[in-house]
Amino acid sequence: MASYPVGSAQQKVLDALNLTASDFTAAEQVFESLGIEVTSQRVGRSSEPVVTMKQTDFGGWNHGGDGESWTKSFKQADLTPIARWIKK
Repeated sequence: MASYPVGSAQQKVLDALNLTASDFTAAEQVFESLGIEVTSQRVGRSSEPVVTMKQTDFGGWNHGGDGESWTKSFKQADLTPIARWIKK
């Protein structure tokens, strides 16, 4: 299976959070554990990261018609260094 390098937007976020990843997939796993998704957006001639917070609360109806809800928890981390990239 081919291994792709860490993307430039991913690298900016990893650097800001003082984290490392060996490749694109490893970076995605780091972001998943933090509960964020990192994409990029063109800004002039360069691109900047766009960080989206993943959903933590889920719910729905089961086959019996009863409502259910659950929460997914993510690793706690200080996301202040990437606040400018977090999509509001």
